[in-house]
Amino acid sequence: MSFYHGKSSRVYLNGNPMSSYADNVNVSISADTVETTTFIDTAKKYVMGLKNATLTAEGFGAGSTGEIDQYLQAAINSTGNIWTWYPSEVTGRPGYGMAGYNTQYDIKASISGAVRVSVACQSNVGKEPVMCIRAMAQATISSQGAAIDGTAKSTSGGAGYLQVSAENIADAQAYIEHSSDGSSWETLAAFSTASIGASAQRVAINGEIRRYVRSSVTATTSVTYGTALCRF
Repeated sequence: MSFYHGKSSRVYLNGNPMSSYADNVNVSISADTVETTTFIDTAKKYVMGLKNATLTAEGFGAGSTGEIDQYLQAAINSTGNIWTWYPSEVTGRPGYGMAGYNTQYDIKASISGAVRVSVACQSNVGKEPVMCIRAMAQATISSQGAAIDGTAKSTSGGAGYLQVSAENIADAQAYIEHSSDGSSWETLAAFSTASIGASAQRVAINGEIRRYVRSSVTATTSVTYGTALCRF
């Protein structure tokens, strides 16, 4: 059994590393219930409705170019935001992915403390449990990551997540590949060519995901990125 200390958490929003500013993150999931009680029932009865997932985060304000205030101001006006949170960002370890709308951004100051910020996100895809396929790191050439053994194939599809924190030239393209034997590989999820700077993507995966998975990238210059995979 492995436990994680909260200090190991890593949080990304649209490719921007948030962990240098955040000191609290919470991902919550709930489900609607609809009452179906009739005259003959002796107790109330319900059926399950849709799931709902939200993310909230808090941290310290920093307003310079390329810092948290700029990230969150841009995200509140965006049509969609990609979040990835790892309790411990290590390849092969679990985390959570969300794609949705940032619905709130607060910044406050008091005479007795540092400037604080908080943000809330409403997910359109629920809270997706992911496995870290590649922890955020720099790649300078086209390359493949280590194979991760999922112990068995899955057949219900899933989703791939990409977070790019830095891209010098808009030519890098990341992939998640899968294999039945850890030797012969095929593309499972192909992300669009990354933009210059920070960016993020979520792609839906249909059908079978084989036992082994790995990350790969084609690039002619430096790109710093990480990928994650959700199996349904």
